Amino acid sequence: MAELQNRWVNHLRSNARPEPSDRNLSCPLCSEDILPDIDAFRAHVRADEPTHSTLTGDADIEEAFRKMSIHGSRQRPGGASPKSGAASSTKSPRKQLASRHLDDEDETGSRKVDQQMKSTQPEHLTSSSTHKKARSPPSSLAPASSPPTTPGRSHRRSGIASDFDRGDAAKNSAGRQLWNPPEEPKTRNSRNRPSAQRRSRQTNRPASTDQSEQSSVHPADVSAAPGFTLFRQPETRPITQDQLVHEVKGIYEGLRLVETKCIELSSHPTTRIPEDQQLSVEQYQKLIGLHRTLLHEHHDFFLASQHPSANPALRRLPAKYSMPARMWRHGIQSFLELLRKRLPDSREYMLTFIYMAYSTMTLLYETVPGFVETWIECLGDLGRYRMAIEDDDIRDRETWTCVSRYWYSKASDRLPTVGRLYHHLAILARPDALQQLYYYNKSLCVPTPFLSAWDSIMTLFRPILDKSIRVDRCDEVFVRVHAILFSGRNGEDLEDSIADFLGTLDRSIAERNKDWLHPGFYIAISLICSLLGYGSAANPLKLSLPAHIEKDAAVAPANTPTPPKHLVDEKGAEKTFQTAKSFAMQTCRVVFRRKADTNALPFFHTMLVFLNYVAQNPKAMSLIENEVPWQELVDVLNAAYPALMSKPRMADEAFPRPPPNEPLRPLPEDYAMRGLAISQAYFPEDWFSSDKLEDDEEMFEPPSLGDERRQRLLWLGRRICDNGPWFEWDKNLNRFTVHPKYDREASEITET
Repeated sequence: MAELQNRWVNHLRSNARPEPSDRNLSCPLCSEDILPDIDAFRAHVRADEPTHSTLTGDADIEEAFRKMSIHGSRQRPGGASPKSGAASSTKSPRKQLASRHLDDEDETGSRKVDQQMKSTQPEHLTSSSTHKKARSPPSSLAPASSPPTTPGRSHRRSGIASDFDRGDAAKNSAGRQLWNPPEEPKTRNSRNRPSAQRRSRQTNRPASTDQSEQSSVHPADVSAAPGFTLFRQPETRPITQDQLVHEVKGIYEGLRLVETKCIELSSHPTTRIPEDQQLSVEQYQKLIGLHRTLLHEHHDFFLASQHPSANPALRRLPAKYSMPARMWRHGIQSFLELLRKRLPDSREYMLTFIYMAYSTMTLLYETVPGFVETWIECLGDLGRYRMAIEDDDIRDRETWTCVSRYWYSKASDRLPTVGRLYHHLAILARPDALQQLYYYNKSLCVPTPFLSAWDSIMTLFRPILDKSIRVDRCDEVFVRVHAILFSGRNGEDLEDSIADFLGTLDRSIAERNKDWLHPGFYIAISLICSLLGYGSAANPLKLSLPAHIEKDAAVAPANTPTPPKHLVDEKGAEKTFQTAKSFAMQTCRVVFRRKADTNALPFFHTMLVFLNYVAQNPKAMSLIENEVPWQELVDVLNAAYPALMSKPRMADEAFPRPPPNEPLRPLPEDYAMRGLAISQAYFPEDWFSSDKLEDDEEMFEPPSLGDERRQRLLWLGRRICDNGPWFEWDKNLNRFTVHPKYDREASEITET
């Protein structure tokens, strides 16, 4: 086996051995074969001077020999050795054609390299090195320490390697091999070869480390050129305050001119385009161009006024002159309404302008962070416009619905007390009637209510009252009860609707299972809003609670709030409150009986937050304390204590936060209660400041949230005990017990 292996290695070495490069050349004048040696060629010329009369000096002879050597090497076939020629002859016609094409490319590349070498060759080189110039030089990208390219090789290797070099070609640019081939035996003519030929043969060997000089080509040093100066960074001149003020004034003057023209055509009552007037293609294009110019002027104004060099007075100009609202009202909304009234003829133009305005708002959202709340809401409004005009593709409509909902949710997270944003989310919640009811109620009961929702909510209530829409049976009856309480219509159906809902509620919770987690706190918040009279100023419970007056600091694009059409007097408000209180407490009694149901924990948590808020105001608590099912509530708390999987944290008066090594994780109902008055003193200030939760993870329900909700229930139960005598905590038994005065079941047994 070893002998076979040695034979195979010797065979590979003999085949891989480079062929000798000595081959006779042809004289360009007399066509006689000459040895490839400069001395032999010089002797040939001296022997027949009449035939070689043009070669008089040594320089002419050397130049002729150089050209002869170049042309002689190019006339060789693809491989210089007979072996390579024999190998190439066995190739297929397609491979031979490809090989010939590569040879032609290499020959052209070699000519270009020769021309470059002529132009860059120093004049002081001696004639003995002219044969080095005749060969293709090594790649200029190769490092200086690599040996020169082996002469006599085919141009095919170096040409292809340089074209497809990816960094490791330079490591083997000299044709380095893993073994050194043995020297060829000396021939009879080898003794007559001069020293120049010996030097040419020595270039095949790797260069020694102690060699002091190597011939290599370096790129021209641009920095050594006369007059060259390298700048690290161009000089910039900071803008002065006067220049910046002048620039802002100029932009504002042009903006006012364009804005005035847009108002005249789109919104002014006397000069605007009539609604019944048909517009031509040119008119649509001119209107789009005009409003596009206005958007660009606003963009320039914001960039100039919010420049890093601007002083505080200049930065306050956009808020002082209500520039964000003006841009939305006159630059976008009025023109979109003009186009909307001319649908479907204006659909393509409306799509074009929506995309244009959306890109502008996105740019402002990224470059002008001082009004980020406004840009977010504008992006939501544009997404809602795009959703509203999509009738052909239901998938596109759903996509833009999700886009608009994303921006409105992002805006409500930044401004949780602004009811306008919840009104927009209610419109996008169709056809989920229960979620719509939650958003409409919240838009009316937050500290900054959106009073136009008094009219908008009727678009939800009318089909329910007319029984012209079919949704989930339990949700439909629940929304119908609120529609009757809110509008006063169909009062004769109120008792039957309440009984119908209470009769189907327990079965609905059991059937939905985990799907009742979110509907649980939707129902709880809707019941709380009904107790507050849906934001009515005459509601008894609302009047007994401290007022929360909060101004909307953001300048956002919205319609001017209109007062409700139907004002409720004190007598009517009292009657509605009593009915709502009875309905809410009966619902709580049904749900509280499911004390061990994990799916009802969000409902328990939300109602306990409300009771804890009301318990801090004795006057308000006196209105509902006799109707609250205290015994069922205590049963819920006593069922939560043994089910805890972590150490109870209810003894601490501070909010039950997660351990320090865990990130903040608000519950889904925390986001739902955020912004309402009942939660303003409940959550810590930094409770919603975690940036480790993605937007789609806020409503995610991992199993660990059950234990967190139980911790909250027990903590709220202890706080309610501290605020009143309704029930108390027994430290010896580790149980909550109801005060006999509020134990309805015990009192009923005593009476009988």
